[in-house]
Amino acid sequence: MSGEVVSFAATDPRVAISGLVAEHRQRFSALTVHADNVSEELSGLWNSGQQEQAPLAFVEFLRDPASLGTRFLELQRRATDSMLLFTRKPYVVDNNEPGLDATRRIAESGGDVRCCYEKEVLDSTESVETLKEFAAAGEQGRIVDRVPMKLCLVNGTHALFSLTDPVAGGLTATNVLVEHPDLAASLTYAFEALWDSGRPVLEVAREAGFDV
Repeated sequence: MSGEVVSFAATDPRVAISGLVAEHRQRFSALTVHADNVSEELSGLWNSGQQEQAPLAFVEFLRDPASLGTRFLELQRRATDSMLLFTRKPYVVDNNEPGLDATRRIAESGGDVRCCYEKEVLDSTESVETLKEFAAAGEQGRIVDRVPMKLCLVNGTHALFSLTDPVAGGLTATNVLVEHPDLAASLTYAFEALWDSGRPVLEVAREAGFDV
């Protein structure tokens, strides 16, 4: 096959390396200028974003039971005017002294503390004694056939609720804390509808043979 003949000649390594380094320096210099320009643009966008509230800043997802328990206790401590609850097993916390204190504080100031329980809450004398303590502190409780989810509504502004996985059932749940008065108002309507269907918890406990 005919064609041009290409020949190669050895180059002094010092000259070759010097040229290679110079080429990379030029590319790096151009990259640095480009990075500086991009950094300035992104900094401007970031500064503007700091003036805006994130779209879902009022929503918090609680991934583990410990975080859920912490938020539940904090929410009760912050309660001042009202606390409406759907309660069923398993309970969020084992010992709810903050809830008892919040119930007493709200009730003494003329606020509203009510809870809808499932009948399983009457499964032991210990549970009934706890119900009596909350009733003495000012909570109004009712037994209903079923609560759709665990729920804590505080001050008409905060809603903490747990949604059970429709496939896995009680094995897993999504826990959400939302600070939004419109959502709290909507959930309050649901609470009132279920509340109207219930019966006083101590009355049901008495019929079940407990000394209340």
